[in-house]
Amino acid sequence: MSTVQVGVPGLHQHRLHERLSYVLLLALLAWSPVPFGSNRPWAEDFFSTLLFGLFTLLFIARIWYPRTRDSMLEFARPVQWLLLAWVLWITSQLIPLPEQLVLWLSPHAWALRMPVLSPGEWLPMSLDRDASLAIGLRVATVAVLILLIFELLSSRRRLLLFSLVLVTCGLLEAMIGLGIYWSGAADVTAHIDSRDSIGPVGTYISRNHFAGFLEMALAMNTGLIVVFYKPEKSGAGWRARVRDGSAQLLSMRGILLTAQLVMFVALILSGSRGGVLALLIAMLLVGGGLALRRRALRIGPWAPVALAAVGAVMWFGGGAFVNRIGSLGLASNRLDLAATSLQIIADYPLTGSGAGTFRWIFPLYKDASFGGLFYEHAHNDYLEIASEQGIVGLVIFLVLTGLLLHRCYRAYCDRHNRLARAVGLGALIAGVSLLGHSMIDFNLQIPANFYWFFAILATGACAGQVQRGGGDNNHASI
Repeated sequence: MSTVQVGVPGLHQHRLHERLSYVLLLALLAWSPVPFGSNRPWAEDFFSTLLFGLFTLLFIARIWYPRTRDSMLEFARPVQWLLLAWVLWITSQLIPLPEQLVLWLSPHAWALRMPVLSPGEWLPMSLDRDASLAIGLRVATVAVLILLIFELLSSRRRLLLFSLVLVTCGLLEAMIGLGIYWSGAADVTAHIDSRDSIGPVGTYISRNHFAGFLEMALAMNTGLIVVFYKPEKSGAGWRARVRDGSAQLLSMRGILLTAQLVMFVALILSGSRGGVLALLIAMLLVGGGLALRRRALRIGPWAPVALAAVGAVMWFGGGAFVNRIGSLGLASNRLDLAATSLQIIADYPLTGSGAGTFRWIFPLYKDASFGGLFYEHAHNDYLEIASEQGIVGLVIFLVLTGLLLHRCYRAYCDRHNRLARAVGLGALIAGVSLLGHSMIDFNLQIPANFYWFFAILATGACAGQVQRGGGDNNHASI
């Protein structure tokens, strides 16, 4: 990183507009779960409009004020190319093409619309241009979000602020969900689907998407707790142990542990088997993988996190959740949905049926096993992306997330600064958890969770570069 030069014209204004831009960015992210996970057109449009406006203002400010530091956009060049490829691929589904070209690229898309085609008419690859345009704008919004994070995340203070905003949002979401659930406020929960009335859902409509957001917040909180683990030993005897325990509880780490317990309780009571299992498996996989890499396992840092999880399960998870875990839970036809999605992929392998069109293509493939049920999503993000955007779209998504996850991993392994390592670890667990949950649900189709997922991965990747080489704590370890 280049050093800041004192006396640069407009330096104060430059720093001020950067700080304001970053605060506004975090405020937008914090707002996104509130209106039903932004799962309404007006809420998504509101977020996108303000984010693009923020990006435009920052671009104009860059013209007026000199750059005082090297941007991390160079570091993020491969990510930028992948984001551009993703946006362009979805855009290509909207462009009208000659009938013969569509017939060659996607025979089923051509055959489906052949009865209503005029001679020589051009048609897009997507079966629903409006739906594909909406998804294209969502992906473009995430691309701008990631670019803003790479541009604005220039200090460890901002790195800490991001992690604390995420944890705070998760804690508030959990408290709202638990408060409504335990109070039995039916008028407040009128928006909740009857199938999701068994537990808290916070400001979301579905318990599974509520759980998806809590997974990410819990993962980041876990990273902060584990990496900042520092046992206090003031002496021997029970009095010393009491003093040490009290000091831990009253410290920032004690506050984080309290937040961990509250969020775990909300996650357990939500009844989302996929959310609970995905998070626990992600913690085991990431923790075990890092232990194998170091050829040593330190239980101490992970013990409080494990105790919070076990305590939440024992005290609050003995009822409906345990029964749901013990059952096959196939009433939602997830296996049938997967088989149907594979049929769609087989018919639209390269280009897909068009981003956002699963709800329209599904009725053509459903059979008697679904009865009168109708599904807008495949309950598997990978199969839904492949069926709508083709194998090309799925490959772009997998390579993009894989690259960001790898950089989160490098941030944890290569840095000595505790905060950078904590954010890298938290982002790694969050990414693995939500990607695992995406095998049986559609969290990435919910705008707020989609935004936060990529914001967390981008921040974890940035943690490997923020203020590198000038203040790392070489004594930090796990």
